[in-house]
Amino acid sequence: MTREIHPLTPDRFADFEAVLGRGGRGGCWCMYWIHPDAQSVTEGAKGGSKAANKRLFRALAEAGPPPGLIGYDAGTPVARARVTPRAALPGLKNARFFKVAGVDAGVWSIS
Repeated sequence: MTREIHPLTPDRFADFEAVLGRGGRGGCWCMYWIHPDAQSVTEGAKGGSKAANKRLFRALAEAGPPPGLIGYDAGTPVARARVTPRAALPGLKNARFFKVAGVDAGVWSIS
């Protein structure tokens, strides 16, 4: 059994899709934490607009840096995680449970 982790780059986007499944994980290509105003985010950002969110994920992968990681087991994509600087997740700024004053610089988050 070989396990590997690779950055989500454009050439691995099909693997990302395979992990999320045809409709996104649980039907959601969630953009909640990425959306600049998570308090007023519409269902489209949470998962109601899968096609738009999928395009945004692809654009993030193409623009770089990689917006997350893909985990493989024996060459098969099996897991994903969003690992990014906290500043790239504006939805965290207003999240009641994740408020941390003045520490965005150099802090990364996993979502």
